[in-house]
This record gives sequence, C-alpha cells and structure tokens, in this order.
Amino acid sequence: VFRHFKLENIWYSRKREKYMAQLSSQIGSNFYSEKDTISGGIIRKITEQSLIFEKDAEIFKYELGEN
Repeated sequence: VFRHFKLENIWYSRKREKYMAQLSSQIGSNFYSEKDTISGGIIRKITEQSLIFEKDAEIFKYELGEN
C-alpha cells in the first residue's frame, strides 16, 4: 500500500540532462520528470534520493527504499 504511487527508482538521464523517476500507480508503471503530473498532483522536484510531490496544496516527500 502506498500514498499516491510507489517510487521504484531514480536515475540521472544524460540524454535529458535531469533526474528521472520510475513510479508505479494503480494504472501501471512509467517514467516521470519534474513538472509531470500523476495521481491528480504534480512532481515538483527529483533529486538523487528523493521526489517531492504536490497534491491539493499538500507536499509529500518520497524517498528511495521507503515504500
């Protein structure tokens, strides 16, 4: 069970020159970057070990290995 999605992995994309995250939600798994939307919210920041997600004016921090 997870809040909005499950953080599977984070890596730095040399091609896109930014961090990317693999997230799993109820509709499946996909790759996301900052400013992408998922589960009715928006990804605000991705770092080497964490992802900041905003939904309904609330901020959520997901860290690798926590879920």
